[in-house]
Amino acid sequence: MFLFPYITTGVQAHGQESSEPPSKCVNLGYGEIYLGDGTLYCQTTVINSCNGFGYCTNMTPVSIMLGENQHFLEQTENLTEGDSEPESQRKETRWEEVGGHVVYGVITTGGDEGFGSNIYNCSLMMPATNLPDDWGLSDLEPNDEIHLPSWCGMPASDSDRNYTDGAHPYDGVWMIEADQYPNHKIVAHRIVGPFVERLEWTAESAMPDPKPHEHGGSGAVNYIQNILGSDLAWAPLIGLLFSLGLVAAYSISKSKMI
Repeated sequence: MFLFPYITTGVQAHGQESSEPPSKCVNLGYGEIYLGDGTLYCQTTVINSCNGFGYCTNMTPVSIMLGENQHFLEQTENLTEGDSEPESQRKETRWEEVGGHVVYGVITTGGDEGFGSNIYNCSLMMPATNLPDDWGLSDLEPNDEIHLPSWCGMPASDSDRNYTDGAHPYDGVWMIEADQYPNHKIVAHRIVGPFVERLEWTAESAMPDPKPHEHGGSGAVNYIQNILGSDLAWAPLIGLLFSLGLVAAYSISKSKMI
């Protein structure tokens, strides 16, 4: 079983007994994740960022700026394999704490107010720091007393929010999407240093049945395991190599812009 080294809070990792048949996760070439309630998930994180040195990971360079009225601005540069220039993305978000959860309102175009209007598209996030060590799916669910802020779904003002350099309000904290059908998929994000990181776990029950004679996949997890073995001691080294490569590429990119 292979676990990425970046998230440990709330993950109960159980080894597979030799007498048990392999799970779909294993047969499809994915690592196994057990929640505290015993639910099995497959580590299906997509490797979505490659730098000029050939390092590929799920960490994307990001810069953070803070604005008035609890807004933050994320600007990312995502260089995917085969691209010569990074793709720049800009995302403005308003946030508010509500009953142990955090509401993220991403400013998007469109909505009932008419095409072209900017509205707050809200979603619930659960900070991993608010979860017990043995958390399960029920811990992600909002209770009946939670109500979204009144500004959700409303137009966002076009006025200047006076953004300045600053740290993300939840810097270093895993933020788990709590209203995106967690029974089938769990998605988490966090800002760490100059990067945004994303993890994705898919419930074993939602995974397709492996084809006959299919065992293992060609994904990044399997590739690493085949080269280095499945010993978890290699995981921190892998994470360090990815991070060093991205930092180097990010620094070079910045120097070219100056």
